[in-house]
Amino acid sequence: MKSYFPKDFLWGGATAANQVEGGSDEGGKGLSLSDVYIFDPEKPKEQWTDQWHMMTHQQVKEAQDKNSDKYYPKRKGTGFYYHYKEDIRMFAEMG
Repeated sequence: MKSYFPKDFLWGGATAANQVEGGSDEGGKGLSLSDVYIFDPEKPKEQWTDQWHMMTHQQVKEAQDKNSDKYYPKRKGTGFYYHYKEDIRMFAEMG
């Protein structure tokens, strides 16, 4: 593979755990604060951020219910938990 970047080029990046993690109920991890936040796309757009500001004991209880039909978007993130080896391999391929 031909590289168009200088040999001394350094790749960098940053993420937040709730953007990438996934695997909220895998490997004994358990729920984090981010995993408990719900999102309801039916709410008016002006109220979307309000959904993240308060958390109740009831929300935590509901979040522990594996049969809950609520949408917990931060539990999936980009699925890094499941794909980290592949992701790191791709970085290595890029040099």
